[in-house]
Amino acid sequence: MISNTVALEGHLHVLTDSIYHEKVDQSTKDNINILATAAKNKNNKAYKKLVTLYHKKDIQSYIKKKYYGTKIEVNKPLSYFDN
Repeated sequence: MISNTVALEGHLHVLTDSIYHEKVDQSTKDNINILATAAKNKNNKAYKKLVTLYHKKDIQSYIKKKYYGTKIEVNKPLSYFDN
């Protein structure tokens, strides 16, 4: 088993070269990257701009193209990640 990043560095495409790959659901939520900061920084303009930019359609299109559709946006509330 290898991560998506390792596969891409090895010129493998996770969605087409793998025997099996996981779907995004409750069982894989521990593998989702989260943009987070300390509470004292919640109004930091640079961080808010980063989040806004990340969710823009053209940025998501770039990420999809750059990573061959293997990196996907997961827009869930923090409660989704509670155990």
